[in-house]
Amino acid sequence: MKDQLKLLWQLQSLEQEKKALTAKKEKIKTDEVRRLWQEIRLMGQAVIADRDKLMCMQKVASRHEIDLAEVADQLRQMEEHLYKGEITNIKEMEQVKVKCDTLRQEIGAREEDVLRAMEECERLANQISNIEEQLKKKKSIHSVKQQGITQSIGYVEECLEEIDKRYHIALEKIEQKTYDQYASLARKIVYPVAKVENGVCSGCRRGIPASQVSSVAAHPVYCDNCGRMLLMDCQ
Repeated sequence: MKDQLKLLWQLQSLEQEKKALTAKKEKIKTDEVRRLWQEIRLMGQAVIADRDKLMCMQKVASRHEIDLAEVADQLRQMEEHLYKGEITNIKEMEQVKVKCDTLRQEIGAREEDVLRAMEECERLANQISNIEEQLKKKKSIHSVKQQGITQSIGYVEECLEEIDKRYHIALEKIEQKTYDQYASLARKIVYPVAKVENGVCSGCRRGIPASQVSSVAAHPVYCDNCGRMLLMDCQ
């Protein structure tokens, strides 16, 4: 019987190890990695949106430059017409001068439009560059953390696999009747096998009568206090 009790104790110990490892696996922090990946995804979307804005603003800047060039060309032609002496009528000359002044004002406004558009393009380009740099760093951090988590989970799973092998080896050596008793007791008591060390039950920490401690029974002996099957230290 003592060999069977030792196997049951081994079985129980393996169950405890498996429970501890499973809890450890569940506690491996994956929330931070998921949150980091969410940040990476959102930053990637922001880069795409900013690139679209930059393309639109570059088109706007190009349009402003074309409009500016057209107005500047109009002014050039009008000034040539004015200063070549082709206009002799004073009234007509005054009208042309007014138009030239108006075109100069329009050129000034269009130059400001071009400058603002170019500044916005530069701002967006810098913003994209900064986000891409942050994105690169976050991806690097995510990769390291993900690798660490994968390794940790892999190690725990290897340990669990090894425990399962040892568990089934021990289980095959246990008699069906003995295992049934163990399983029946396990439904009522957590970890139904206790060791008796120095005359004390490891399950409830109560003393075991000397008559029980000194006996080597052919059937399981139970703790009078907690009801666990006792594995005597003398066994």
